[in-house]
Amino acid sequence: MIGMRSQPRKTKRRSELQAHRRNAFIKCVEAWKVTISQGKTKLWAVYAGRHTVKNKKGKIVTLLAWNWFLKINIYRIYNGLDPIYDPPDD
Repeated sequence: MIGMRSQPRKTKRRSELQAHRRNAFIKCVEAWKVTISQGKTKLWAVYAGRHTVKNKKGKIVTLLAWNWFLKINIYRIYNGLDPIYDPPDD
C-alpha cells in the first residue's frame, strides 16, 4: 500500500528548559491581560514611544507597548520574580 506507515511518528518531548521558557511566556501573556484590564496599556504605549532600540541591522526602531512589556517582564517571570504592571520611570 502506498502512503501507509508501519509505525506512527515519534513526537519530540520538550526539554525542561524549553518547558520553563514556554511557561514564563504564558505567564507573561497572562500578566499582559491583567495590564489591559487595569487600563495601563496607554502608559506602556507612551513608554514605548519615548524609548527606541537598535535592531540587529543597526537601525533605530520603536517597539510596541506589548514588546516592551514582554522584554522587561519575561526575564523577571523566568527568574521567579513578579511582573511589573507599570512601565519603568524614565
